[in-house]
Amino acid sequence: MKCIHEISPEFLIGKKILLRTDFNVPLSNRGKILEASRIDVALKTITYLRNSGSQIILISHIGREQNETLKPVFEYLKNKIPVSFIDTWNEKEIRQKTSSLKNGEIILLENLRAKKEEEQNEPYFASFLASLADVYVNDAFSVSHRSHASIIGVPALLKSYCGCQFKVEYENLSRVFQPKQPFVVLIGGAKFETKIPVIESLLDKADSIFVGGALANDILKATGYEVGRSKVGDLNKEYIQNILKNKKIIFVEDVKVKSFPFTKNKKLNELTIEDKIIDGGVKTAQILQQKIKEAKFIVWNGPFGTFEQGNSFLSTKVISAIMDSNSYSIVGGGDTVAEIKKLKKEKAFDFISLSGGAMLEFIAKGTLVGIDAL
Repeated sequence: MKCIHEISPEFLIGKKILLRTDFNVPLSNRGKILEASRIDVALKTITYLRNSGSQIILISHIGREQNETLKPVFEYLKNKIPVSFIDTWNEKEIRQKTSSLKNGEIILLENLRAKKEEEQNEPYFASFLASLADVYVNDAFSVSHRSHASIIGVPALLKSYCGCQFKVEYENLSRVFQPKQPFVVLIGGAKFETKIPVIESLLDKADSIFVGGALANDILKATGYEVGRSKVGDLNKEYIQNILKNKKIIFVEDVKVKSFPFTKNKKLNELTIEDKIIDGGVKTAQILQQKIKEAKFIVWNGPFGTFEQGNSFLSTKVISAIMDSNSYSIVGGGDTVAEIKKLKKEKAFDFISLSGGAMLEFIAKGTLVGIDAL
């Protein structure tokens, strides 16, 4: 897998480049971009291609619905670089406008997922995209676990490279496969089914794996504790009970609960049907702080508290411990990164991954379909 940055600029002069980015940024109800990191990191590859005299066709998805538009991304981008926008998937118009691009010019196509053929990896759609360009570049590591036309269909038809941000993600996340010891893993959030492969794949490598957040509620329920009004997922009770037998797994010792109108710190055997778990507790924080102090390598994915409601006690303690440690630290996952940015603690980490599900799948499998396609 070769990065486009390794290619001679002379080769790129006059070449049409189909650049798959991830501009799937969060928007307000009024269509205002709330957080633009994914756009900002793509500018390195875009600028390199532009300065090399390429003709750049940007493609991305946004949201989950076919009627969602990349227009807010265009409005943001045009304040950074000269770019035009095609707000339709009329093939004749797209061919006409992309064919008339001059060296250094950039055009953004509309939301890929406006075409159902994208997620279906429909051969005709992949062929259409490929026909627009001479070279394909994937700079969207965060969606490279998806078997979509723009991820695996197009690179089968064009000379293909990864982009600068893709390589940054790949190289930093690959450190997980040969970590310095002690190696501590912190897993939070919800959706136990997406975290199971990661936990299993890291049991041999890690010295300790802490499971918290909404996942902890699942464990509490599976092991017979009261969870009251707390958020729980679809339980795989047998799996949870089996995995807890592994001595590397660390679980919450206590929790913070919302028992109207108060917030309390409670031991697990003190939980009642009226309680709603909102965060990890004081003793849990102390245990994690000690583990982090001893660690040389840390990976964190998934928030521990209902941070969107202001409950960041355990996360704040963890971040402070990481800041004071001598470990190499990686953090990822949309909600986790959002929490860290809300707390303005980005500098606490050596690497912040902008890929959520792709990060988890890459750690679990060692590759992604998008990597294999390149």
